[in-house]
Amino acid sequence: MNSKSSDADRLILSQPKGGWTADPESTLTDLELQAVLEFFSQTDRFDDPQLRETLNRNFQTFFGNVVEEGFIERDGRLEQVPKPSTVAARELNQLSEAARALYEQICNLSPVSRTLFDQNAEQAGFEQSNGDPTTFRHLEERTQRPLELLMMANRWGEDLRAKGPNNMALKLMIENLAGCWEICFGKPPISDKARGLRDDPFLKLCQKYAEYCDLRLRVKGGRLRARTLTGLVAETLKARKSCHRSG
Repeated sequence: MNSKSSDADRLILSQPKGGWTADPESTLTDLELQAVLEFFSQTDRFDDPQLRETLNRNFQTFFGNVVEEGFIERDGRLEQVPKPSTVAARELNQLSEAARALYEQICNLSPVSRTLFDQNAEQAGFEQSNGDPTTFRHLEERTQRPLELLMMANRWGEDLRAKGPNNMALKLMIENLAGCWEICFGKPPISDKARGLRDDPFLKLCQKYAEYCDLRLRVKGGRLRARTLTGLVAETLKARKSCHRSG
């Protein structure tokens, strides 16, 4: 997957969300929270209210990110939409095309049209900051550089075009749970996509979150596109470990 596309999705989904809410749609039920807490039963923080709040907040953030990343709600139903980086790529390309069209229109404006523009601008009372009448030439000089910059937007948009699943919300969920796990157990979680049937509690914890999220999406006609997470958890933890080493 294009790293710039992934970085853009991460940036968009990492923006601060609204404060904590008790909305049942995005909050773990008591039974769900208890099932999640069982993964931390061997730690001193098992009965810590802060752990309960953190796990609930993590789920709320995860659910919100999943919806933001891949859906739009219309009349109470969820419809799939492209991931944020794909939307940004399309919009930046449209912006570039619009700027190019305006730039060419300005450059090709006839002398007669320029003169008429100056006359009407003066009659309308438009002035420069120094009090002189606003002329078309003045506007042309002021807008040339900004328009040239806007025309470059399609280049940045091309960097965002990348095929691949909408899985940044899942990656952020895994990273948040890994941080919580490390605090509670004193060491980061370990997961290996080749472990087969061997016990992998952290993977199961992430799968619980995915399961609960998918249940809520189904109510409104949506689905979580990836739910087994075996490879994604291992990949995300490996990247997290590398990042910590380089830091």
